[in-house]
Formats: sequence, structure tokens, C-alpha cells
Amino acid sequence: MGLGVPALVLPFSSNRFVVAGDAERAGAGPVLDPNGLKPSDVPAALETVWSTAAPNLRALAAAVRARGPRWAAAELLTAMDRQVPGG
Repeated sequence: MGLGVPALVLPFSSNRFVVAGDAERAGAGPVLDPNGLKPSDVPAALETVWSTAAPNLRALAAAVRARGPRWAAAELLTAMDRQVPGG
């Protein structure tokens, strides 16, 4: 996402589904269930990537780069603090 390349996201397990959903909501690309994906589904999925994600990805990538890793770390630590009793 930071490089401005759209993605077809195929999560396989655990937290990858959460991360995939975040990527889709951010506009980085659609999420498909890899267990139900057929070879015939791939061309349409890639068309979706290029028609929906690609036009907006440059601005999204710039926003990600502008915030930087320190912002991401601070957001993560804040979220984790809310999860810890007494945090």
C-alpha cells in the first residue's frame, strides 16, 4: 500500500482476515476467500482491483507515507493500552 500498488488480498488464517479487511476498507484492493476462489474468478477480480483501487491508491500511499511508522506505532500502542486492564 505504501508504494501505491493495488492488491488482490487473499487472507489464509488468523489475524490476516482482520488485516485484509482493513486493507479493503482503506481502498487498497478487494478481499477474496482463497478457499472459494476459482481460476475463472481471477480475471474479474483483477479488473476490480484496477477499476476501484488503482485510481485512489496514489493518494492513499501518500497518506500512509506522510503519517509514517511513528504514527502507526503510537496508534498501535494506544489501542493495546485500551485492551489491558487498568490501561
